[in-house]
Order: sequence, then C-alpha cells, then structure tokens
Amino acid sequence: MAISPPESLDDILVIEREIGDMVDLERSKAAQWLEETTRSIDEAAQSELARLGQSAAQDQAAAKKNAEEKAEDIVERARSLAARIEAARDEQLKSIVRKHIACIALRPANDQ
Repeated sequence: MAISPPESLDDILVIEREIGDMVDLERSKAAQWLEETTRSIDEAAQSELARLGQSAAQDQAAAKKNAEEKAEDIVERARSLAARIEAARDEQLKSIVRKHIACIALRPANDQ
C-alpha cells in the first residue's frame, strides 16, 4: 500500500486518527498480553509454592520416621544392656567392681 502525501488538513486529521487508533489497538494488545503473562506467572508461582509445601511435608515426615527409628534402636540397646546387667550374677558384678576399685585406689593422688 503506497502512502500518498496528504492533500489537506482533513487528510492529516484522518491519518492522525488512524495512527491514534493503531496506537490504542497496540496498547490494548500489550495490556492484554501483560495481564495474561502476569496471570500465568502467578499460577506458576502458586503451583511451585504448593509443590514446595508438599516436598517440605514429605521431608519432615521422613526425618521424623528416621528419628523414631534411631530412638527405637537406642531404647532397644539400652534394654539389652539392662537385661545383661540384670542377668549378671552378684559375684560377677562384685569381681568387676573390685577390679575397678583396685585400679582407682592404686593411682597416685595427683593423677586423679
């Protein structure tokens, strides 16, 4: 489309209105694009926040389970040790205590 030079003030005003309409149309398109892009970014952010929340909850549950398992292991070892001590005869315990008392008693006074 070849543009011919305006022949009158009316032609200039018509061209000016056309340019204004094109500018308005481009502004409208830009505003619509901006609105759609903002909505898309907001949706993506909300989705990522939800995913991170789920991930944190899963990590917390796994850490809790791990801690419970470790605690159960510690309690089981303590029970086992207590059972072994309880099962030891008094004479065995007296012998062990006498050995340790002898070691402590034989230490020089400045070494304690």
